[in-house]
Order: sequence, then structure tokens, then C-alpha cells
Amino acid sequence: MEEKETAARSLFGIYGRLNDEAMRRELLDDERKTLAGLFAANVVGSSPQGVVAAESARLPYILKDAQAEYRKVGGKRFIVRDVRITEIDNIHVQCAVDWRFGYVNAAGRSGEVDFTNLYYLTFASGSPKIFAFITPDEGKAMREHGLA
Repeated sequence: MEEKETAARSLFGIYGRLNDEAMRRELLDDERKTLAGLFAANVVGSSPQGVVAAESARLPYILKDAQAEYRKVGGKRFIVRDVRITEIDNIHVQCAVDWRFGYVNAAGRSGEVDFTNLYYLTFASGSPKIFAFITPDEGKAMREHGLA
């Protein structure tokens, strides 16, 4: 399990760093490809808005649009605060990732939104890949902070 934990933490280190950088500027193509490379060939996401599936080849464009939306509502930081890893079996882990989204809203008020996403990683290819994730109602949290 120790090797899986180290690899999963490394993955979220990269994921967190690139998401945080994307709050300051649009990521370069190679950075978006690096981000998309953290995902399996097919990915499933679930949120209060429903379940979506995507091929990882589309992820650079999906992520680009999502990051632009976060910047548009005043996003300034996107920090991974903690990663808790639970082994499911010999090739799968669940990662509870605590995020902190820092913003300045349209009224000029700064603040932070904390939330936890669940990510499911496979090690079937040897290196960790995100194949599924579950997110809370981020839209509701954003509206509560005057961001949407």
C-alpha cells in the first residue's frame, strides 16, 4: 500500500499544482495534456447535476473550459489541502481530496470555499490513473459565496 500512497500523492501533487496555476492563467497545451494524462482512457464523474462520462482525449478541452469558468467567477487559488487514501483492492484506491478554492467575488470580497471530492484510481497499467470521481454541489457553494 505504501507505494500506491506515494504514487497517488504524487498524482494529486501534479493535479493540484496545475489546477492552482490555472487560476492565474490559461494553461499551456503541454500542461493541459499533463493534466489529462492523470486520467484513465475513459472517466466517469458524478455530481448533483448527474453522471457524465468522457474519453480522456476530450479532457484537455473540458478542463480548459472548467478552469476558465473558475477564473471568470473570481478564482485565485485552488489548493489541495489533504489527501486521504483507502485501498479498495490490489489495483484500486479511493482518494478523498480536500480542496480550498480561494476567490475574489464581483463585489471585491475575498474568501475561500472548502470541499472534498472523491477520486477513484486504478493501478492496472502500473501507474495511477483517475477513472472516476464524485463531487459535491460546487455550484451551490459558489452561489453561497456570491460567485455564481
